[in-house]
This record gives sequence, structure tokens and C-alpha cells, in this order.
Amino acid sequence: MSLKIASINVNGLRNNKKRALVFNWIVSQNIDLVCLQETHCTHDETGLWNREWKENGGGESFWNCGTNDSRGVGILLRKDFTHCFDVSMIDNNGRIQIGEIKINTAVYHIINLYTPNNGSDRKHFFENVKNLNDLYADDSTDHYNVFLGDFNCALDRRLDRAPSHQNEDTGLKELKSLLLKFDLDDIWRSKFPKNRRQPDIEVCNDKKCNLLKSAFTEDKHLYSQKSSCWLQSLYKLKKLLYFDSLQVSYTAFEDSLKTFYKCKISNQLQHIKSNNTVKLRYYSRICSSFDLKAYLSFDIPKYERSLLTKIRISAHSFAIETGRYSKPKTLVTERFCKYCGDQVKDEDHFLLYCPLHTKTFEKGLIFSKI
Repeated sequence: MSLKIASINVNGLRNNKKRALVFNWIVSQNIDLVCLQETHCTHDETGLWNREWKENGGGESFWNCGTNDSRGVGILLRKDFTHCFDVSMIDNNGRIQIGEIKINTAVYHIINLYTPNNGSDRKHFFENVKNLNDLYADDSTDHYNVFLGDFNCALDRRLDRAPSHQNEDTGLKELKSLLLKFDLDDIWRSKFPKNRRQPDIEVCNDKKCNLLKSAFTEDKHLYSQKSSCWLQSLYKLKKLLYFDSLQVSYTAFEDSLKTFYKCKISNQLQHIKSNNTVKLRYYSRICSSFDLKAYLSFDIPKYERSLLTKIRISAHSFAIETGRYSKPKTLVTERFCKYCGDQVKDEDHFLLYCPLHTKTFEKGLIFSKI
């Protein structure tokens, strides 16, 4: 058996013109079976999308829905797909879709995955996929697994990331365990063991790259109509960072963006100090430079670090903040601590003077390290 199979993260198919472009391009490539991720389809659209796929020259289509702005996977078959195909399993989150192609005494399991971006969720996702027990319900036939999709996890951070990450992706251990259990091999990496797996923008000059060129043409049209689009965001960044052209290296772009925000935040802090504004008054008093703060490197739970961040930027429910919401506003000098009675409950009072909280800090929470 010879099949041409592809996997594409489409980053949403709800736009009618984009959906038509994608469907037309897939048909033009003569692909037998295509796995789609991040379709953003809901149950209300599947009927329409089934018809449109066929009207554009495709065959059967199968969808596992997410929401109208996230998740969702799908499998598209070409019009003359002659093999017996059935969807044997889907999950409830629009992330897993398993189909079966039955040929004589063999079953080919097509596993279409859209893995979560969040590291912790990704670990659990790979563990759940690894524990699937119903792929081999019939042991009288030969079973073959083909995993496709967006894994949001690089097997080799040096070759599969640009720029390379300092640490391995969360969930890599679980992904490798999954590959081992199902005896899987990265086909692309086997064929190109030393090549960097990254998109090349020059591919747009290839006459075969109709989808990318069509998508860029449509984006230029949206930009000319002053509609929100990817190109509009790029031009805003170009103007913001004073670039003469968008053809800049990743390093130059990253450095310029860091410099811009460093100046912007420093200016905002200086404005707060000079004008004695209400918001961020505490942060402007304790922060005099734009750099990595020591508390971010503490070996502490994320929850405790988040609490400290909220105190630093006054994103809390102390009286000094909530007094602004009352009608009429409570005077700053009268925003008292309910426990102490006659002391204004601001950040200093909470951290250093209020006996209700200082006893808690002495037990070894993060605040004892300040």
C-alpha cells in the first residue's frame, strides 16, 4: 500500500476565504489523507465544512471539535480514497482523533494529535496517549501506528528550535516514552539527521507554494482594507522599532524589542515617581532598574512567587487599593487595616508591621527571604 499523508496546523479555519484557500491547496497536492490541527471548529460548522471540502474537490471529512478560538482537529480524505476508513476514537477536548485504515489483514492507526502548549498539561497529555489500550482490540490482524500532529515539543532543542532553547521542553521525557511504547520513529529526522527543522520564508518564491503565496496575498488585501491581520501587526512592529525593512534577523529583532520595552518601562517608572501617581506607586519606589529581580530565581513554589509579584505591582486587595473603589473614595490616610484599626494597610504595613501577617512570614514563607 502506498499513501500520501500530510499534517498541517492551520491556526484556525473559521475565515471563509482562508478555508477555501486551504481546501483548494490540499486538493491540488493530491494528498490521500490530511490531518489538521487547531481548526477552531464547533459542531455548528462541521456540516458546512463537510460540504465545502467536497465542493472543492475533496472526499469524506471527519472533525473533532474544540471551541471557536482554540483546539479542534480534523481528518480529510481525497475524493477517490478507496480504502476502508473509520474514526475509532476522539477525546472530549478537540485534541485527539484516531482513524483506522483496514487493508486485508492489517490495520493502520492514524493518530492525529494537537498537544497542549502548557508544559504540565502536555506531560499529562502524553501520559494519557501512552495509556491508550484500545488500539489493538483485535489481535488477529497486524497493527501499524502513524502518529501525526502538532506536538508542541521538540525532540532535539538544538536542531528543532530556532533559536535553540536552554532547557528541554517540558514533556519530552513522556514523549520519548510514548515513542518507545509504540515503537515509533521520527521519519523526517531519519531522512535528514543533521538538518534544522525550521520554516524557510524563501519557500514563498517556490511556484509550488500556492498556499503560502495565496495566504500572504489575502493578508495584504486585509491590510489594505485596514482589517486586523498578521501583516498589520508586523507593520506596527516595524514602525515601533524604527526598522527600514521587515527583512531583519531574529537577533536584531529580539535586541530591538528588548531595548524598546526597557526604555518604555523605565520612562513609565520615572513618570510615576515625578507625578506621584496612584498606580504602581509602590513598585516605582522599590524598583529603580529594568533587570531580572532576585526573587524570580528563588527556589519556591510558583504560587508564592505569584503572591510576591502581586504585592510588588499592587495587584492585591489591601485597603490602600480597595479604598479607591468606594463611593466616595476613602481618603488614603483612612484606608485602615481591619486588624490593627488605626494603621493604613499598605504594602509596608502588610510585610513589616501587621502582627496578623508577620507571624505567618516567620514560618518560612517566601517573604522571610526579602
